[in-house]
Amino acid sequence: MTSSATKRLLQSDWTRVLSAATVGSFALYTSTKYLQTDVENIDQAKTKSQFLPISISRRLYAESVQQKVAPSKNTCDPSTAGKRKKVVHMRFDKFASMVYTNGELIMTPMDFIESVTQSQPRPRIGRRQIKEKDLDSLLRNTPKPVNNYSRHDFFQKLDMQGVITFPEYCFLVACLGKTRSDIAIAYKTFDRDNSSKIEKPEFVQFAAILAYAVAESMVDLGSESIPRSTLTQHFFGKDGRGKLGYEQFLSFIRSLQTEILLVEFTEFSKGLKTISEDEFARILLRHTNVPSEQQQLMMQNVINTGSTSFKGITFEEFSEFFYFLNNIEDFSVAVKVYSYAGQNLDKAAFQRAYKVTTHGKEIPNNILDTIFLLFDVNNDGELSRKEFIGQMKDAVQRGFRYHKQDFKGIAGFKQCVAHEMKMGGS
Repeated sequence: MTSSATKRLLQSDWTRVLSAATVGSFALYTSTKYLQTDVENIDQAKTKSQFLPISISRRLYAESVQQKVAPSKNTCDPSTAGKRKKVVHMRFDKFASMVYTNGELIMTPMDFIESVTQSQPRPRIGRRQIKEKDLDSLLRNTPKPVNNYSRHDFFQKLDMQGVITFPEYCFLVACLGKTRSDIAIAYKTFDRDNSSKIEKPEFVQFAAILAYAVAESMVDLGSESIPRSTLTQHFFGKDGRGKLGYEQFLSFIRSLQTEILLVEFTEFSKGLKTISEDEFARILLRHTNVPSEQQQLMMQNVINTGSTSFKGITFEEFSEFFYFLNNIEDFSVAVKVYSYAGQNLDKAAFQRAYKVTTHGKEIPNNILDTIFLLFDVNNDGELSRKEFIGQMKDAVQRGFRYHKQDFKGIAGFKQCVAHEMKMGGS
């Protein structure tokens, strides 16, 4: 395929849909109807060109990371899609601790964990220079694939011994806030030859397209780039001939989600079995774009007012709530139904919408009380979509969303969230 033909394919409707999902909700999520239509378009292109070449372009990622992008202020105008897509790119550039011989930045597994749980990387002096001969040492502890990832410590156990490329980083970030149905759609999108197994070329090609959608920069994943990585060796073996089944794919992503939540929970629990409700509130706020002064006011309401229901939050309750946040779009629809029926979103309505979204599960009273103390900025006993859903979308995407218009104070905060919900909930 010529470079112009490749570019046309990358700019097809399917890629734009994927780009919007990655930027707006960082995922391989879109409605099944649109995805099926776009996959058909890809299949039509496939009859002419077969698979995309593994080396999508000779323009290396190193060229793009050398372009310094100034950190953006908290903003609210969705018109700057190009800048929005660079948020992931900037985070990768900030946390990657190694650089390959061709100039590509590389993350370790611990770099990845820190990038999605912390605002700043650990102090370091420069980046470690990596050559191809160093890969054997970095990848020697890469585990073999398993059918059931039950330990939830894949990345923590590897620590600094591993290699994560930028396209793979985009894939991992995209998986963090996804539901089981999203993961199933993603798997089918990977499996372009409909063999019910993902092979290494399919994984590499899709990760490269995802990176293009996120960063708007061509990425070279050919033989002259990084030949092996932690994910490709784990999924497909050192020789790259292995195949990845759906159940293993699903189990890996669910374990990844749990591992990141466990890292955050452990940071606050300090070895105890529970975290306090105000610590839970801090975790909810840490990845939102709520100004720090506004966060302090919100936290004061939780700490000073409190509730008789406060008894500490276990990891099971903590993780269950964040899995609920993965379905925040469904919750938003349920809330809309209540608003159409003239019902305000008080605690009873919130509980009903939560129960519908989670297929019958009930939110613990202490978590419900914490949410209302935190997001009911008017102290009227009710939440609106602009008080809760907009910021929870940021929380589940871990700060990777980009906004454009500055906002200050409580009034600006309300205005920003109202705009987000108008755009995201329509």
